[in-house]
Parts: sequence; C-alpha cells; structure tokens
Amino acid sequence: MSSLPPSTHAATLAATQFGVISRPQLQAAGIARSTISRWCATGRLQRLHHGLYAFGHGALTRDGWWHAAQLASAPHGAITARAACEIWRLLETGYGPIDVVPSGRMRATGGWLRPHRMPLAADEVTVRRGLRVTTVARAIVDLADRGTAHEVGTALDQALLRGLLDRRELDRAVSRARGRRGLRLLLPAVARLSAQGETILSGTERDVRDALLDAGLPRPSMNTRIQRPGLLSVRPDLLWPEHRLIVEIDGPQHRMPYQREIDRERDAWFTGEGYRVVRFPVEQVDDHLESVIAHLRRELGT
Repeated sequence: MSSLPPSTHAATLAATQFGVISRPQLQAAGIARSTISRWCATGRLQRLHHGLYAFGHGALTRDGWWHAAQLASAPHGAITARAACEIWRLLETGYGPIDVVPSGRMRATGGWLRPHRMPLAADEVTVRRGLRVTTVARAIVDLADRGTAHEVGTALDQALLRGLLDRRELDRAVSRARGRRGLRLLLPAVARLSAQGETILSGTERDVRDALLDAGLPRPSMNTRIQRPGLLSVRPDLLWPEHRLIVEIDGPQHRMPYQREIDRERDAWFTGEGYRVVRFPVEQVDDHLESVIAHLRRELGT
C-alpha cells in the first residue's frame, strides 16, 4: 500500500483516471466502507454506477467517462462501438452513451453506459490511450448496430486513411457478426470502400457518392486538396479530374453574401483552370437525389 494517507492516495489515483474511481480501488487505498458512505453523503464521491464514483465533482470530461466505462466493464470487458472509434480517432468525440462489452452481467446505469451482449474474443481487445478497447474492426462492427450509415462509412474511411484497418481482420469480424442487424449498414459501406479510404465531410456528400456508385458512374475524389499558387489549398466536395468536373454541395451558409463572394471567386479560378463547376443546394440533394444523379450522368457523358 502507498505511504501516502489513504485519502491522498485515493485522490491521486482518481486524478490519473480523469476524476473517477471504483469501490475496490478506494478500499485498496485504505478507505473504509463507512468513510465511502460518508463521502457519498457529503458529495465528495458522486455515484456514477454500482461501485463507481466521480471523485470531488461530477463534471467529467469525455476521458473521464471513458475511464468510468472501463472500470464498470472490468476486469475483462472493453469499450466498443462509437466510443472506441472516438478513442481510435476515427470519429469526432461525441457526448452520447458509451458502449461496452462487459465482463459479465451489468446493472442498469441510467443511460450513460450501454452494454453489448455479444461475445468478445481475446483477439478483439487491445489497449489504446491507456484504455481497454475493442479492435478497430470489432469497434466498427459494433458501431453498425446503432450508428448511422455516415458514421460507419466515416469510421471505415478514416481507419484506412490512418493505416489502422486490416481487411482480413475486418472480414473475420464481419463473419463473426453473422445475423446482427448492423450488417445491413456495414456490408454496403465495405463494398463502397476505396482502396485507401476517403475524406467525406457530411452525410449528404456520402449520399451523393453512394448514389453515384450504385448508378455505375465513375467514383469521384472526395474533398481532395488542390493547391492554388500563393494561396491556401481548396478542397472541392466531389472532383473528377479526368472529366475536369467539380461538384459542390452548398449548405445554408453559401447563401450568405460573404460566402457567395468567396464561391464566385473560387469558381472563376476553377473555370480558368479548365474545370466545370456545378453547384447543388443541399436541399435539392436531400429531396431530389435521383434528379441530381441524372444531371451528373449527363455532365459525365455516361
């Protein structure tokens, strides 16, 4: 046991875990059951889950909630699905429930912690950023059960771009997931993957890309950087270099005067470089995707 006073030892340990600590850790630090009860009553400990507490205050960062989820699923469980993808830096950090594959049965949590009941093989668990997480392939498979098509596609693309996804490992994970509901999102996303992954910034961009591929049209480059002399690079939403065609999908901000001026200047530069620029309002894409694809078929001459 540490030579520090028990309360100091507990506080130090909690700090290394971004403000969370478990009952077994408190007891191992020398904190008596009666003291734990008193700290709960006075607010020094705030209960997050059965035998799991925030130490000092309940305003946890996302790292704190991740560590709490790891402690709740200990000793052999792991964080999975969206939270694991966030830890792998495949998706932007969010604020929703944290999915875990627990070691055994898990009590109700009030919503912040969400258990997965699927078996977890030893080769599907690793350590990332000091946390027990599922592998990239298993995390994406679990994400598909509750995530969106854009989240699943983005996680796959980012895993490829970062060199984190082994296609054979992904094939094994998909095979183990036979019968799971997430396969209806995952299998089409895998089929549409490029060899190296892509940067797709919105669900609408992904819808257009997917519809183009489903229609048998050429795959566009997505958000590829084009360097302008002496200026910052630009990233068209969709680009077909061999057709000298650029497609931009304009959200509401493109109706603002300042942004319209930027768009006009950028389009003029593209035109001077021999590109054709076609712009679609996002509402047109969302509501009339078939007509957008028909327009692009004519532009591409196919």
